[in-house]
Amino acid sequence: EQQRIDKEIRRMNRVIGEMLHYSNLDTAQQPKKRLVRIDRLLQEIAGDEELEAAAHHCTLSVQSESGLTVVGDPELLRSCFENVIRNSIRYTREDSTVEITAREATGESDDARHIVVNIADRGPGVAPEHLDKIFEPWFRVASGGHHKDSTGLGLAIVKRVLKLHDGQVQASQRSGGGLQIHISLPAADMS
Repeated sequence: EQQRIDKEIRRMNRVIGEMLHYSNLDTAQQPKKRLVRIDRLLQEIAGDEELEAAAHHCTLSVQSESGLTVVGDPELLRSCFENVIRNSIRYTREDSTVEITAREATGESDDARHIVVNIADRGPGVAPEHLDKIFEPWFRVASGGHHKDSTGLGLAIVKRVLKLHDGQVQASQRSGGGLQIHISLPAADMS
């Protein structure tokens, strides 16, 4: 009984924490303006999440161009990428790899440079009609019982953080099964 109570208290603390984080993004001032090396940030997060991945019997792979730099709030960007990577770890099937790739790209409609990060898992994926909805607050996709641990705010936080940084996020089904999250942020002008 005590273990069940402790587990429920931890879950409630996580929900309250995410609710506060989400609501603070509405009232927050402009995000801090610092140079953030996305390639290094992704490597750090992957290193921090290795134990979690091992507990879920999966691995993490980071393939990134070097020198990928944006202007933004390091803490907010860290929480953004951590949310997506943790979700991928949670939902990917055992003995699979969560693949994280990052590169610089030029926009199709303009010549603006962007940092494009893709995080792909081999989980159950998301039905096409839910791909946009997963970024809405409180929306959860029932998926093999995993959603019971979800607050329904993680990807909404991701979307809001990226909006504060003039970035975008989209989800797509992955060929062969799974989900891909595509993140785009304006590249820092280093000239």
